[in-house]
Amino acid sequence: MARNFYQLIDHTADIGIEVTAGAKEALFSKAARAFCDLICDIKSVKPVVERKIAVIRDNPAHLLQALLNELLYLFEVKHEFYSEVVRLRFQENGLTVVVRGEKIDSKRHEIKTGIKAVTYHQLKVWQEGGKWKARVIFDV
Repeated sequence: MARNFYQLIDHTADIGIEVTAGAKEALFSKAARAFCDLICDIKSVKPVVERKIAVIRDNPAHLLQALLNELLYLFEVKHEFYSEVVRLRFQENGLTVVVRGEKIDSKRHEIKTGIKAVTYHQLKVWQEGGKWKARVIFDV
């Protein structure tokens, strides 16, 4: 179920999101939270663990894909969910993000969607009508 900060996209055999924001920083923050919310209800995740993520790519769409892939990697390797984006800063050809969340607690957290990969299929970050928008499809 989508929250008010993102919309689900119908896609054959996969799942996708669209996010809109007034600024590029807010767009990436919303997309990161939406990605985490697809996996687990972020309302159930306490912000007790902090991780810093740094990615470098040559355009905004690839940068967003790399950020979401890092979140997926941390979920699979560190077994952590993230509910907050505390800080997000763009740099030349990259960005750094600080997220907060917690270790998976099977008594409190339910996996809603098993995401295998953040794909390049229909991946897009663009500006329209003074807003930043992003579309991302996930392999499930």
